[in-house]
Amino acid sequence: MGMTSANFRGKNLFCALNSDAIERFLTIYPDVSADWLITGKGNMIRENQYIKLDRIDCACEPETEYGKVQSEKDKRIEELKDQIAILKEHVKLLKEISAK
Repeated sequence: MGMTSANFRGKNLFCALNSDAIERFLTIYPDVSADWLITGKGNMIRENQYIKLDRIDCACEPETEYGKVQSEKDKRIEELKDQIAILKEHVKLLKEISAK
């Protein structure tokens, strides 16, 4: 964060953090509530920060482009699943060989 323990000792203990330090902290730890960090009130961890969507519309991407990207992603996931299965089988065979 660009800060040291000296920022929290001695006379600095009674000094407020500047907005840059708060911004860096919240960038590194986005789950921490800014309200809690600044005021000490409320929950430390942000609630309801993520909204799950089946898909995300973007004005710059037409629907067909989204579908194409989604299809390519799904295809790649299946390829990776196949590779994982093959690698698991290799590990199994190597364990059998090394046990002999």
